[in-house]
Amino acid sequence: MWKSGGEQWSAVSSRIVTARLLVAKRGDKLPGGGKRHADFCVSIVNVYAPTSKAPPNVRRKFFDDLQRVVDSIPSRDVLVLLGDLNARVGSSTDYADSAVSRIDGMPGDERMWGCVLGQFGLGNCNRAGEELLSFCAANQLSVMNTWYKKGRSKRGTWTHPATRQVHLIDYVIMRTAHCCYCKDVGVVRGALCWTDHYMVRAKLVLDFVQRRSTVPKRRSYATHRLREPDTLLQYRESMEAACGGAVGGGQSVEETWNSLRDDITSVAERTLGHGRRRQPDWFLENRAALEPLIEAKRRAHERMLSAGNQTTRSGFRSAQRSVARAVRGAKEQWIPMML
Repeated sequence: MWKSGGEQWSAVSSRIVTARLLVAKRGDKLPGGGKRHADFCVSIVNVYAPTSKAPPNVRRKFFDDLQRVVDSIPSRDVLVLLGDLNARVGSSTDYADSAVSRIDGMPGDERMWGCVLGQFGLGNCNRAGEELLSFCAANQLSVMNTWYKKGRSKRGTWTHPATRQVHLIDYVIMRTAHCCYCKDVGVVRGALCWTDHYMVRAKLVLDFVQRRSTVPKRRSYATHRLREPDTLLQYRESMEAACGGAVGGGQSVEETWNSLRDDITSVAERTLGHGRRRQPDWFLENRAALEPLIEAKRRAHERMLSAGNQTTRSGFRSAQRSVARAVRGAKEQWIPMML
């Protein structure tokens, strides 16, 4: 895999090293016929982050370099970011009782970090952990160590030499869209690695076989035409006439269902036809009022990711609630018009 992929690796800095593995080549035969139309690769990024006591400009340069690396990796590659991040992210349950949740009056965990952080972390989050979580949220990454229920000994990766307290500071991070490839992440305490850190093992199942769906694609019906009184009356009369004698007649359940399905689809094709609704929906009709609120929410989210303090988080939650209220009001006004 390493040689067939061209032995691609790069030392970005003294703290970041990347490697790209070719799992399947373009043109390889697929089961059932056909050939692969693109290469399937795994990009591994190994990092060693500065400690929390490092100068701010050192940590800023590290994350700037890491951002450039993540941006350069193709979106179709399976990204595996791993190494000593020198940060404690805690778990999603820590935010359920946080000050942000109490101020906003909402249960906090998945609303705080979404798919970035799971509920099986270790310890509490520190400032470096918040910086790491903000980076993951901005790049749609997930901390895989926190998504698998393990004992304390299978989660901690480093023991503090003075307090003898176990911390989780070594991580396996992947794109949220590719989390399905990761089946397990745990600590192997018995491995001798000549370091004061415990070895972290991740199990990936790379299902790179392209499967083609055997279910035929269905065309949608022009259901918006039911808002027209004449079309609605014709549809009802045709449906009653077609389905009136579908049940009974000594047929089996399978035969009855096939007959009923064919009658329903034939009536829909004959009276409605295919196509999408062309008149504006609830969002388009209220677009002028909703778009400024959505833009304000986007700016508040950027401020929260850049600053990460309690004020910016409260502002982001407030913008979220404003958008939710406006969307709910638009739907409530639009739905009665469809009835």
